[in-house]
Parts: sequence; C-alpha cells; structure tokens
Amino acid sequence: MIEKYLNPLAHTKVFSMPISTERPSVAVIIPVRNGAAFIDAALASLAAQTAPPTEVIVVDDASEDDTNARVRQWQQVLPLRLITFAERSGTWRARDTAISEATSELIVQLDADDILLPQHVAVMTEAYGRAPGLIAPNRMLLSSSSGGVPEPITERLPGPDEQLAQMLILSFLGVGTLFSKELYEAVGGYRPCSCAEDWDLWIRMSAAGALISRPEQATYIYRMHPSNISSNVRRRETDPEIIQRFLDTCDDPAYRQVAQLSLLVRGGTKHLTGFARKAAPAGDSFWDPDLGTVLVSEERGSTPRLLRITSSEGQAPFFTAELDSHGYLTHCQISDASQLLTTWPDFGEHFQRGRSQGAR
Repeated sequence: MIEKYLNPLAHTKVFSMPISTERPSVAVIIPVRNGAAFIDAALASLAAQTAPPTEVIVVDDASEDDTNARVRQWQQVLPLRLITFAERSGTWRARDTAISEATSELIVQLDADDILLPQHVAVMTEAYGRAPGLIAPNRMLLSSSSGGVPEPITERLPGPDEQLAQMLILSFLGVGTLFSKELYEAVGGYRPCSCAEDWDLWIRMSAAGALISRPEQATYIYRMHPSNISSNVRRRETDPEIIQRFLDTCDDPAYRQVAQLSLLVRGGTKHLTGFARKAAPAGDSFWDPDLGTVLVSEERGSTPRLLRITSSEGQAPFFTAELDSHGYLTHCQISDASQLLTTWPDFGEHFQRGRSQGAR
C-alpha cells in the first residue's frame, strides 16, 4: 500500500468530508510577487462575486514594485488580509502561509495574474457540495492572440479509476482548484519545490482518495503572458523531483510502474543510467524491477536509435519509442492513462490488482 499517503487517510475518509449544511466558509488565497500590472483586476473579480468569499488572504512575496500599496487599497472593499514577506520565499511558501492563516472550510486558489468570473465561488462550492474532493475549475485562456476575449480551453477529466495514474503522467489540474483545508492539512500541505508545487500537492491528494471533478460552467480565466512562471521552467529538469517523491513513499506496483514510465519519458537514456546495467550483445540493456528489461539499440547511421521495453528477457517488446540525438523519447503513447491501459499489455491487470490493494 501507499502507506504514507493512504494511512490513516483512506480509513478516516478525511478526503471526502462533507461541508456544513449551510453555505460553507470560503477563503480565497493569492500569492503575489511584483504583480502590480495584474493584481487590481484579480481583486476586482473577487469584489464582483455573486457569492462573496468569507476571507481573502494575499501574501506578498517581497515585491519590488507597488503591489503592496495596490493590495491595501482593496481592504475597504474586500475582507482582505495582507501578509508581507521581507525576503523572497517562493510561491509554495506564500500559498502555504495563506492557507495556514485561513479559518474557512474551503480554499479557493487564485493567481495574481488571473481573473475569476462572477459565478466562480458559487459554482465551485456547489460542485464541492455534490462531490467533496478536488474541484477543478473549467478554465478559459486570455492571451495576447485572443484580442482581449477569453477563449475556451478543452481539458479532459479522467475517470475515477485513472485519475491518479494520469496525474503521475501529467498534471491535468489548474491552480484554481478548490479543496477543503482539512484535506490540505491531512496530506501535509505544500512542500518546498523548485517548481510545480501544486502538482506535488494534487498527487498526494489524489493518492489519499480525493475524487477530482469539474463543473460544466467556465468561471476561471487563465492569463498567459511572457512572465508566467510556468512559461519559464525547464520541465524535464524540474518534473522528476515531483515524481521521485512519489516513488520514495509508494509501494504499490501499478503506480510505481506509471511513475517510472513518467520519469522515462522526461529523462530518456539519462534516467536509465540510474538503473542496474547489464551487458547485452548489441546496444545497452537495463533492468528495473518496476518496468522490466529496457533495451536501447545501437546507433547505426541514419537509422534512429530505439528504446524497447519487455517484461522478461526474450519476449517481443510491447513498448517501443524512437530516441533523438540527446537520448530523449521522440514518440510514445503514454501521454494519456487511458492509452496506457490499452498499449501496455500487463498494466491493466497490474493496475487493477494494485488499486484493490493500495488505492482504496
């Protein structure tokens, strides 16, 4: 079982605790650094909510512009508390501090450069009332090419049985996700990360049994611009940190297999150098207890090198991908967990067995 994730959470059902029968208390938390260009629009969108938040907590991560002064002007309009860091501490610390200070039942996250449509708080809390867990926002995109008009974003929501597997392959939740403070505290909250601290949190919440759902109505506007943090990150270097943390605490064979595949896609042959290596007649052969035998062919002129995986030596490979000149996979079919269930012959049985043992 995934001991550090599922016990005692899976037994106490912390992840599915219902909210109070009356309208729940809601805290909107906003981390910001040098956000003067956008923070007024974000706070104005909170002032226009049809279901006003109980509290708004802004954490200013040592801004060097007039963000702090702009936020203070909204304290007469919103139930707003401003926390200011004297030294830069990172987005994960700002978010964790805001949630720790919140007294509300539910947490709504808002990035300082994004905007909420007027029904956002109402729609998200109503969705939580129907299905407690993680509520993903239905988002729209506002970019320089959209002419000032938000455009719909098509985001697939995996079924309950594949949500954790898909989360290990690639995060499908935006930062606007709503959750209970009780669940947040139960899984340990935000942790220090070089990037993608929200993905690290979603994995632990999903592993704890939190169901992920999404309302039909689009209420969150994600603003894309050159200074987005996510636009300036080298994910092949930062993502493995998140996946490896999961592997360090996971004993479930099926989910370990997915996590190792996720690392393989990001790291290619560089990731394989961490495996026990054995000699092969041609090329390189690696063994991993989660994946089986991984073969890397020799480089032969213009013919691309191939990476093949087989569950036991001598069998025909059931996973093949081309490698580029740097050793990264150029084509594979594991970007989607539903594809993985059909393209990886022994994974379906492995997954079902592992899920029944560890992911209740």
